[in-house]
Amino acid sequence: MSNDFCVLIPAPPIKPVKFPFLKIGNFDNVEEGDNIYTSGYPLGLSYQFVSRGILSTKFVDSTILYQRRTRPDIKVKRSTALLDLTINKGNSGGPIIKLGDSIDDDEVIGIANFLINPFGQNAEQLNLQLNNTGNLLLPTGISLTESMKLFSNAIIYSSNGISGCISINHFLQLTK
Repeated sequence: MSNDFCVLIPAPPIKPVKFPFLKIGNFDNVEEGDNIYTSGYPLGLSYQFVSRGILSTKFVDSTILYQRRTRPDIKVKRSTALLDLTINKGNSGGPIIKLGDSIDDDEVIGIANFLINPFGQNAEQLNLQLNNTGNLLLPTGISLTESMKLFSNAIIYSSNGISGCISINHFLQLTK
């Protein structure tokens, strides 16, 4: 994808090119209340969008992932954080960056992974139901079905500012 933003392990290009990379930080050194930001291409936009917020809560996710390579299974617990930061669909996979004293001090501490939208699941169910109904037209000729789909999509794709990330430490542990 032309707008991929967060590359953890770059593949060697045909012709050597120097890219400015962000420093990889340590999730364990980030505290609740620290200033963070993210940058990405949400909602299919072709230009970058920067959101700034705070890391609200750090926790270890109850999900245990199993990594299988050339060695036996390894149980990997996933460090996660809730963020007071607007992330939208399309931001997933982008960097969560701890704000430093200068740009040179900024560090990637996580990867944007999810957003919390309490109405999103209900709106997705409504969309599924609308797909199974015929096209209901109002006397004015306006499609009630299509209007409801637009409304439910607006809810699905909206962010209420609560989102989450997976720690960079987790990803680095999986790449060992």
